[in-house]
Amino acid sequence: MQRTRAMVLVIVCLSFTGPALVRAEEPHSTKLVGGAVQMGSAVGFAQYRGDATTAIGGSVAALIRVAIATVGAEYEYLAVGEAPTRGELQRVGLTASLDLLRINRHFGGPNAALILWIDGSLGREYGRWYDNRAVTRNDVAIGWGTRIEHRVSLSTRPRRLETISWKFGWRLVTAPRYGENLMNATPRCRADTSGCSTGGGNTGPLYDVGLVVSSSLSFEW
Repeated sequence: MQRTRAMVLVIVCLSFTGPALVRAEEPHSTKLVGGAVQMGSAVGFAQYRGDATTAIGGSVAALIRVAIATVGAEYEYLAVGEAPTRGELQRVGLTASLDLLRINRHFGGPNAALILWIDGSLGREYGRWYDNRAVTRNDVAIGWGTRIEHRVSLSTRPRRLETISWKFGWRLVTAPRYGENLMNATPRCRADTSGCSTGGGNTGPLYDVGLVVSSSLSFEW
């Protein structure tokens, strides 16, 4: 009888302590494959044929996560220049991101994590520069930054929402200064546009470089 009581007591104790020990050893994110959507703001400067100007806008992306890597497609819209001669720049790209470091423990509790990441992207730019010149060219971008991830596990359809993340980062974008349809291009100037020029010959650096700072929210299923 005493032996039976001892076994029951051990089973009851394990029923309370066992699951807690298992949860403590779980990593923050246990899903190997998942999908995510991302949306946010972007601000910085863009460059076209050596002419740099401020840029502000936003971006959206559809992503697939495989372990510590993320791949997907993104769209970015930037307003460049200042009113009333402001132009626009649209970018469509394919991106791949890699988590370099994940801090789970001792950061915001058991459901939060801090991630350091880098990414690379190949894109296509379309648009109209602030002095009405056309923009159509390919580009290459590299980025880096941090992401604060919070596990929520909300019941949504058709899949359960696993995490919500806040992402902050920097991205350098480089594109050929004299690319497709840009060599000796003549701008289409408006009557009320000042300082409009043909851009001259292809002297100087062969590439434009821009920098964009982004802040976005990501929802992963």
